[in-house]
Amino acid sequence: MFASLAPTTTAAPFVHPWAGTGERSLHTADAAEAATLSARAKAAKPFTGDWGFRHSLVEWSRHASPRLLVLTTLVLMAARWVGAPLGWADLAVFAVLFAWEPFNEWIIHAYLLHLKPRTIGPTWLKLGWDLPMARRHRSHHANPWDLSNLFIPIGAVLFSIAFHSAIFFAILPTHLAITALISITIIGIIYEWTHYMAHIPYRPRLSFMRLLQQRHRLHHFKNERFWLGVSSNFGDRVLNTLPDGKEVEASPTARLLQR
Repeated sequence: MFASLAPTTTAAPFVHPWAGTGERSLHTADAAEAATLSARAKAAKPFTGDWGFRHSLVEWSRHASPRLLVLTTLVLMAARWVGAPLGWADLAVFAVLFAWEPFNEWIIHAYLLHLKPRTIGPTWLKLGWDLPMARRHRSHHANPWDLSNLFIPIGAVLFSIAFHSAIFFAILPTHLAITALISITIIGIIYEWTHYMAHIPYRPRLSFMRLLQQRHRLHHFKNERFWLGVSSNFGDRVLNTLPDGKEVEASPTARLLQR
């Protein structure tokens, strides 16, 4: 499924200001990882058939991250319901966080998930440093059909909830802090579903969802430097990483980020 998006020769490359993660020297320990990911990419098998919405939703709900986000959202909604009445301030909090999310996705994807291993310290020491989430993301690019490596890790979800709770309860009244947390968990649910949808044999009914799906597949199979948004491409549009797929050169490292 979606093998037709494999890299092909195209016209001149699209000119853009973002140059990826730049030049970084891989430390020697990554030779083993490079070999492992190359083998993983060769062994990866695309899904076949058509799952349909019901099957897709059932499979999505089996994974821990969506379950935790949905449960947390319901608990927070119950807590918010018994608090102060909803007002315009709640809507403002909701709107601000949703407006920020496309840029949040873009920054995390470009500068954390695509961060390559590097050596730090003096040349005689050569300490290797590799961000765990970036290492996991390289594995995701090598085999984009591995659902066990697709969703946000539970530890990351819990950290995000705790981190945002500390900030929101420190700067907002309690009822608005809960509204902000609800916004964050709903954003997480939308992200998890949209990302999952792009990696399975399912065709969404809504045209804008199909467009998000197509663009994320281009990111995986055409050029990893573009289409960095997952649940929204607004950040790509503003930051100039939303070209027509026909205007972009195929990248030899779209599946092999370790190179």
